[in-house]
Amino acid sequence: MSQFDAAATPMIAAFNDKRSDVPYRALQPKQSLSERNTRESYRARDAEKLALERADEADEQTLNIILWHAIKGAKVPLPPTRTSFRTPLGHDEDD
Repeated sequence: MSQFDAAATPMIAAFNDKRSDVPYRALQPKQSLSERNTRESYRARDAEKLALERADEADEQTLNIILWHAIKGAKVPLPPTRTSFRTPLGHDEDD
């Protein structure tokens, strides 16, 4: 878990003890769930070298860079690193 989990609003209000028989309509995914990356995918060779067999074993920075550019595009710059999710009272993030 992270600092964002610690600061999140508890979900207890989303649950109750009463059963609901109201039907729902499931959303169908728009992308194939069986689609896989190929050897020609963005930084595929670098991704193959990452230790992905067990949780938290891969180099986090390398994995984040690969994922960012694969999703956003190879030319989109990475956002600046943030180490805090809270801004001190009376200060703007741009200060």
